[in-house]
Amino acid sequence: LYFQVSFSWALLGGHLHAHNGRITLENEQWEEAAWYYARANRWFPYNQHWLYGQATAQLNTGQINEALLALEQTLKYSPYYGAALSSVGHEMAKAGNIEVARAMAEQGEAVTPEFWSYHFLDALIALNGQDRAAGAEALVRSRHYSMTPVVQVLQTSAQLSFAMQDLNVARYTVEQGLSASPTSPELLQLRGQIYHTGG
Repeated sequence: LYFQVSFSWALLGGHLHAHNGRITLENEQWEEAAWYYARANRWFPYNQHWLYGQATAQLNTGQINEALLALEQTLKYSPYYGAALSSVGHEMAKAGNIEVARAMAEQGEAVTPEFWSYHFLDALIALNGQDRAAGAEALVRSRHYSMTPVVQVLQTSAQLSFAMQDLNVARYTVEQGLSASPTSPELLQLRGQIYHTGG
């Protein structure tokens, strides 16, 4: 009976903090979300959704090492959690750890081959290896599988088209990105570069 009461109390405490974490995460209040999810995970450290929420908030506050630890725990409890595999893969690709990034992409694609984020990760890996053709193909697949425009995919696609001097495609893609995120400084700067080059 004592165990049941303790377990129920821990789960309730975790749920209360996770609820606040979810609200602050949706409002992009990253520091608050990280705090709430960290508290939820102290109460009940076995929920992959709460661990992933903590990691997402920490990534957005620049706490990369802490986020990677939370993502590692997420994958410990749910090895095929798509969003966590993708997040780890993207961070590893940014850090130049291509072997781990590739492993995350392959693990995810084995389970959900039509998840846009894995194909975007394939593109980042290919572009890291200077394989523009493979990167372009993976970006096309990523855009095909995404249900709504994904700004980072469109931005990378536009950058690649610009680098390959395909200015018409670069213009079209950067405008798509700005339709989804009109105030993105990276896309606005890229649009300026594209139009300046193209006259």
